[in-house]
Amino acid sequence: MQMHLQDPVASSRAWQRAAIWGTAGFAIGLAMSAPLSILNPGGGMGEQAAAARIYASGPWAFGFAVLLFAPLYETLAGQSLPIELMRKLRVPCLASLAICALLFGVLYYRANGINHGIKTFVSGLLYAELYLRTRPASALASWATVAGAHFVNNLWTVALLAVAGTTAH
Repeated sequence: MQMHLQDPVASSRAWQRAAIWGTAGFAIGLAMSAPLSILNPGGGMGEQAAAARIYASGPWAFGFAVLLFAPLYETLAGQSLPIELMRKLRVPCLASLAICALLFGVLYYRANGINHGIKTFVSGLLYAELYLRTRPASALASWATVAGAHFVNNLWTVALLAVAGTTAH
């Protein structure tokens, strides 16, 4: 079945799927936070973390970066382009999952430390799996669904930070 973005039923299902996967990704990351902090207290996000620098630039810049730019750009760079390239090269799906997750985790590790790198490796697995599951519809539909899941994950994170009254430390 070909999903077109104009099809309201298909779009509704795509956003439901995105909401479920994004919430699951957030819950898994949250569940991983305490054990990672205990196992590696210095590996969390500190003052030098990219998210802390973005947060310091003000609420509008933070909201734009975390809720709009990150889901759209990171889905393109972390799932869409690599998976589409690997599809052309006939790389098996399991290898595509692993490569995308490793790419996602390493990029976050470099910006935010090992604990965040580990959590985003798992998120990268989820997002790559969602992309592959929705890919039969179209590359655009897959990108939109995964970007939606990433948006939901980040929205939950921003809501938690707002409730806790803290930055991403």
